[in-house]
Amino acid sequence: MIKLFFCNVVTENNFGSPCLMHGAEEIIKKLHKNYEIICYQYTKPNDFFISDFGFPIKQVPYNNKLSMLWGGIKYKLGIKPRNKLQLDFLEHIKTSDIVVDLYGILFCSKLSKDKFSYIKTIKSVLRDNLIIIIAKMFKTKTVKTPASYGPIKHKKDIITAKIAARYLFDKIYAREIKSKEQIQKVLNNRLNIPVAPDLANYMATKGSEKHGKHIGISVSYQIIRQWQSKESYILCVANLIKYILSATKHNVVLYPNEVHTKNNYNDNHVCLDITKQLNDSKRVEIVNIEKLNSTELKALIINSEVFISSRYHSCIAALSAGIPVIVIGWHHKYNELFKLYGQEKWVISNNNCTSDNLIRHFSNLYENRDAERNVINEKRKKIHEALLAAGQVLFTK
Repeated sequence: MIKLFFCNVVTENNFGSPCLMHGAEEIIKKLHKNYEIICYQYTKPNDFFISDFGFPIKQVPYNNKLSMLWGGIKYKLGIKPRNKLQLDFLEHIKTSDIVVDLYGILFCSKLSKDKFSYIKTIKSVLRDNLIIIIAKMFKTKTVKTPASYGPIKHKKDIITAKIAARYLFDKIYAREIKSKEQIQKVLNNRLNIPVAPDLANYMATKGSEKHGKHIGISVSYQIIRQWQSKESYILCVANLIKYILSATKHNVVLYPNEVHTKNNYNDNHVCLDITKQLNDSKRVEIVNIEKLNSTELKALIINSEVFISSRYHSCIAALSAGIPVIVIGWHHKYNELFKLYGQEKWVISNNNCTSDNLIRHFSNLYENRDAERNVINEKRKKIHEALLAAGQVLFTK
């Protein structure tokens, strides 16, 4: 029996975390006959969004992280909390064989906009890694599953990467060669960082008949923040949809991925802004992901004839099921993911995307979709082998 503790994910209103959790469980199933998984997240789990998981998902039972740290220190000293939920939480960390951090992108200076402060940096390390820190108190094995790192240029990210790699994790994996190079440069090559594909590539799902065969487009508010092309992202996607509706018989389904209400502008808003650019949107539908769990959403995605995406885990959902994909990307993680599947020619950068280029790529892929599907399915075998090899390191005592 092996006991694993998942952390640093959230199951509501996003697609990435659930995909990682499903992929991890499928790998663990392959490696162990007897296992136990428990997952804790900082938000209250929604019964609907966790309905497709085979293990319990609970809320961290502390109102603030300082009290959680203090609770962990006292428990280490033999002082048990009176609150049963807090006691169970700490006991799960202590008795687990492995605490698994599943978060997908770290130390990315493209996302670090604040002015550097050493005190704020240390506080953020404590805040973002508190469960891992408590696990280290109890000498529980801690692992960082394959993630994207960098570009690591901001001083905050340099310091955070050094602390995480040297002191927080017993094993840390990268999901791209460039991510490995980024973090090893920061560490002056003092630590070997293995590379393995994203765990979500192992998530298993069957297709859905809902919506029929369609052209799927997964949008992203994040890419708009990074956009550098002269022609706007909204206009590029809207013009592509106009072309699809005129050149094919397929309907278009827009997929928001991240719809957190705390964001003033999320993927739902992007979908609405795109449809406003269309003269006729009768054949265009926006998926309500608040009414789909992650298994249902992937099932819908893989019913696409061709998929266009600006979201990493939507790309994985499609590619891992043999669906040809065009990605409009802003980070090196997209290039290496598509290279794994032999699909690097279908990557378009946010730096130079235009409607004409996007339409040309779609036309070529649509025409050659059967041949590309064969390539994707052949490459998937090696990806699964690599994930099982990584799992032997990450998910064994």
